[in-house]
Amino acid sequence: MTQLVAYKNKVRDFFRKFDEITTPILRFVFALLAFFAIRTLFPYHELAVRTDVCILLAVMCAILPDGFMVFMVGVLITLHSFTVSFEVGISFILLFMFMYLVYIKFFPKCGMAIMLSVILFLWGFEFAIPFVVAIFAGVSGAVPAALGALIFYFAKYADEVNKLLPKSSAADIVSSLASKGNKSQTDGLQFMIENMLKNKEMFAMMGVFIVTIAVIGIIYNLHFKYSQYVAIAAGVLANIFSYIYMCYTFELDADLTGCLKGILLGLVVVFIVRFFKGFLDYPHTERVSFEDDEYYYYVKAVPKLAEEKKPAVDFSKLAEKAKKKAPKAVNMDELDATLAKDPDAAYKPEGGEQWNDVSGTNAK
Repeated sequence: MTQLVAYKNKVRDFFRKFDEITTPILRFVFALLAFFAIRTLFPYHELAVRTDVCILLAVMCAILPDGFMVFMVGVLITLHSFTVSFEVGISFILLFMFMYLVYIKFFPKCGMAIMLSVILFLWGFEFAIPFVVAIFAGVSGAVPAALGALIFYFAKYADEVNKLLPKSSAADIVSSLASKGNKSQTDGLQFMIENMLKNKEMFAMMGVFIVTIAVIGIIYNLHFKYSQYVAIAAGVLANIFSYIYMCYTFELDADLTGCLKGILLGLVVVFIVRFFKGFLDYPHTERVSFEDDEYYYYVKAVPKLAEEKKPAVDFSKLAEKAKKKAPKAVNMDELDATLAKDPDAAYKPEGGEQWNDVSGTNAK
């Protein structure tokens, strides 16, 4: 265990030391996964599915603010949606405007939680979303996780529309809108809206995400012993029971196997994050209070476990090294005896070289 903690400290110190390099690399990897996920869910526009375009956008996202990635994701999905049909494009614009006005405008830094939710949905680990999002974003990640589910299910209906509706050119779309007798476009828009609003599975998963993340986030930030571990345990129970309740309410078949699989993955991620943050020695918690002219201060100090602490400095060894390097003390009796025999000994260095005077001029 001690060696494992030492290895962890080295990795953490490395990332802290080279933060200006490692952070953009991690952001690039995450952005690349996000754009590849969008390409898998919306494989319609020829330019937007190109690998070099995804890599270029990921490089830009690595050095620009988080809001840029959310904006580019919206642009790519808009291109794909209009490629499917005009009504799907309009549907996504309405959906993205709703997402932006409701949440993204006020919490732009939580945009990465939306994409994290989409990625885990695509990989089949949707029940791990509440744990992963909660450990990184806290309670504020509840709505982004639900919005990620909204994007995922929108992609499924866009695929159905792509299979059902014939492809139309821009001229055909304009003519069909001008024609009162042709209702294919408006019917497609109605199909998207009605099916999204009637999707019980989507609303059930959104409810599970919000409840679980709220439970984990609230308990995780409470200041009592083992609050972080209690939060994770409460999140597991909240995830299972909220999922069962949602399935019962919406009359859905519960996939408990998939639920447990996602929870297991979420716990693995939580343990890894918790491991790199360090473990605390709660039994030895100390509380200190003091005051100044204006305030009372109450400080709660929770020490790290012994394995987490850096080795203490051994001052005795440092003192021994200092003594070895320090110049030897002069014995005054020996010095007086030496000067009595040889008065010029005070001007002779240890190397035996003769000096003429105190200024240090060598004798020739």
